[in-house]
Amino acid sequence: MKSFPTSQGCKVYYFITSSDKSFLIPQMIEKFVEFKKILKIKIEFFDFDLDYISPLWTYKFLTIISILIFIGEFYTFFINKYLI
Repeated sequence: MKSFPTSQGCKVYYFITSSDKSFLIPQMIEKFVEFKKILKIKIEFFDFDLDYISPLWTYKFLTIISILIFIGEFYTFFINKYLI
């Protein structure tokens, strides 16, 4: 395994094969904790602290902003059109 920094200041991890091929380790998967346990069992020298790419609050924040934008668009194009 090898880690690389992202432009957001986090890290992404890759499996490196014996033939130098790289495979990105998924970090936004269901049951991520169980996935890490399997990796620790299967990889002999597992010393990485795998974590999600972005903290969970960022996704919640983006969801709220998206909902607010949708409500604003709905109001502007539909409700405002019929009230004026």
